[in-house]
Amino acid sequence: MEESKDEPKISRFCITKTWLIIWVIASSIVILFCYLVRPFVGYEDEFSVLVNAINVISYVLIIGIPVFLSASIVFGTSAAKTHILALLKSGRSSIEVILRCLLETYALVLMFSVIVTSVLFLEPYLSRTSFYHPRGTGFLVYLPSVLVATFVVSLLLATIGVFFVMISDDVIISTTMGCAVTFGLATMVGYSPGAIWASVTRGIAMLSPSSIVRVFAGSISGYSPAHGTSFASYFGFDATLDSILLSLAVLALISLTGLLVSIKFFKINTLHWSKMAEVHTRAGVWESELERQGVHTRIRRSLRIRRAALTVLVIIVLTIGASGTAAYSSMVIEQTTIVFYQSPAGGEQINLGDWYIFSCIVQPSRYGQRNFLHYDCIVEDWGNAPEEVSVYYSMLNMSSSDFQMLNETGRRLLCDYDNRTEGNWGGMGGSWDLGFDSGAFTFVMKIFAAENETLSGFMYFWIQLLQEPW
Repeated sequence: MEESKDEPKISRFCITKTWLIIWVIASSIVILFCYLVRPFVGYEDEFSVLVNAINVISYVLIIGIPVFLSASIVFGTSAAKTHILALLKSGRSSIEVILRCLLETYALVLMFSVIVTSVLFLEPYLSRTSFYHPRGTGFLVYLPSVLVATFVVSLLLATIGVFFVMISDDVIISTTMGCAVTFGLATMVGYSPGAIWASVTRGIAMLSPSSIVRVFAGSISGYSPAHGTSFASYFGFDATLDSILLSLAVLALISLTGLLVSIKFFKINTLHWSKMAEVHTRAGVWESELERQGVHTRIRRSLRIRRAALTVLVIIVLTIGASGTAAYSSMVIEQTTIVFYQSPAGGEQINLGDWYIFSCIVQPSRYGQRNFLHYDCIVEDWGNAPEEVSVYYSMLNMSSSDFQMLNETGRRLLCDYDNRTEGNWGGMGGSWDLGFDSGAFTFVMKIFAAENETLSGFMYFWIQLLQEPW
């Protein structure tokens, strides 16, 4: 049948100019905010440009608005619903329409990825306050890896966003739920390189999409860290390409499952939209006003149930994530904390003028954690020591036998020295960040009377030497 000339022309896009402007403004505000609060990176070399850019992008993905809002405005606004119904009435199938809308969503995600990456790579070149000013364009070699990582992770998140908007059938609710998930996961495992670096959850940092995008960009960049360093020094943790691909595969599986469910709810939603349009315009054939109102009530009730279910689902996911993270943290602390020495309750007698040597063999790091060697020497009782004492102490990267072979002068040269007075000294303690080193270490201590080293006496200390993950 020939199309009537009076029939209104169907728009090419689901998203209107107004909503596109809203998306651009909201995304720009988020990107600017994330740029201002990003972890500081001094541009010492060209790879630092990648690190700075991906830090900003990972923060943007934590907030999630540019990604999740793109899905919401394509599928959830009144204008989008009207456009989708018009496409269906024109004879297009549901699958064709949903794929068409998906392409619009992905186009917005691609636009976001290209613009944010390009701007962030231009910034160090144009900025006059940077420590490093690229003289040429060599740093641009890292731009494709950031763009690819940003687009891939954002695309998968946007697909999950489509699931949220199909379930809730609401722009604000779907966007809020998506942002809650990415923000919650990032908070659990560490939202910044520094937070991840100092956290016992480094081993599960890949649970957060904001972490995936960091190491993914670094991994495909082709950059090889200098000897003795790793991507952990840039991104807070290390990850092999296999683990990155596995994380992306899991995220893709979640996205695909959500997309399949979205197709089912898309069909349900379009029926609801048609019925609601008839209810509001009083079109269609109704047996009574009561029937018309009943249809309106049933659809609204169904939406309330679905939105409540989506909220509960997000809460469950975050609760499981929080409890799992807590359990993982406890396991890591328990299995990586090793007590090498601990005084009995009440402390032990420390004689003035004697060297006390506590040796240990630090175990190799586990679960991606850095090794910290910690000591505590707490004064339990001043004993008969004079009011002022001097103390030599240090944590040394050597065995106890090597230290014992040194003469007195050599021993003292390796130690810190302090004077302490009774009533103003409760003891001492400290932690040494060993990185990923292991092997023989020794804590040494010698206390003597400040005015006369030959004076005898004793004090009581509670002493502890242990290896721990932070």
